Amino acid sequence: MAEQSRSAREQESEHGQEGLKATLQRMGNSLEVGAEAGLQALLRLLGQEGFSFDALATMVEVTDARIWTALLHHAAHAPRRAAGNEAAARRLQSAVTTAFTSRQGMASDAARQQALLDGLHAQDPETRCLAVELLGRRGDAGNVPAIAALLNDRDDRVRAAAVRALAEMSPDQALPYLLRSLERYDIVAAEAVNGLVRVGKPAVEPLLQELRSPNEWARWHAAKALGGIGDVRAAGPLIAALTDDASSVRWEAVYALAQIGPSALEPLLRAIETTRVTPWFAEGVARVLSRISADVPETTKAALAPLQQALQHQTADVEAPVQAARALEALRAGR
Repeated sequence: MAEQSRSAREQESEHGQEGLKATLQRMGNSLEVGAEAGLQALLRLLGQEGFSFDALATMVEVTDARIWTALLHHAAHAPRRAAGNEAAARRLQSAVTTAFTSRQGMASDAARQQALLDGLHAQDPETRCLAVELLGRRGDAGNVPAIAALLNDRDDRVRAAAVRALAEMSPDQALPYLLRSLERYDIVAAEAVNGLVRVGKPAVEPLLQELRSPNEWARWHAAKALGGIGDVRAAGPLIAALTDDASSVRWEAVYALAQIGPSALEPLLRAIETTRVTPWFAEGVARVLSRISADVPETTKAALAPLQQALQHQTADVEAPVQAARALEALRAGR
């Protein structure tokens, strides 16, 4: 029974591949005259349920950039044209993504690359979005300037797609563009934060520099990204950000320190001993401790309790450093 099922799947794969070959041949032989009919047949094949991705090996042999350009455009508009068949549209886009990004080094590379670069200048934002995302997935270093140019696209969806594409590149290439995108408050900056979190530890030092930027949004987004990365190296600078002039930055620093977790506790206690405890600082520290204390042992919670109470008093500037020193001593003694 299993052999029959396997044989049936193999036959379906062979039929799908032969149909694909025939369709591509017709398109290649008569691109201007019969291209649309051939293209529609190709799109139906790629959107079929159970269509074998092995058959896509045939596609990467296609060296005519015009076929790739037509395929890119139709795939970009597949969701809008789905008309109730969203599953087929998703299958089509998945197949096209695989076709454009797999088996690099084939003879079709130049055609695929050219179709995507041309797609960056398409009139419709859907094609520009898909083209830039696929260029990102291909990961070619030489495409970085072309991708970065779309950070100033007139459509915010395209700008966001460009940021996601840059995040797929190596950190050395992507970081300057991602960091530059932090200076505004829009979907591009939000995607840049997500991209920097994916970059991870290599992004920490540059983000610490952004915490000192004169631009409020750059500092706010930097704190957000550092919280997402969760590297303890950011604890000290984020504690310093609890005294930032901008309330938005102060509160984002609170959330970031909470994400770093108990590892930020000792640097925080040391900072309370040496930093002037202003009402802003006291409120920020209290919020951080409230969040971190949920993840520490009961003995540590007990050691922190007097400090948390002191931070609520009008004399916090006097009491808090003393209680922080005691909590730090108890923390070290408990190791």
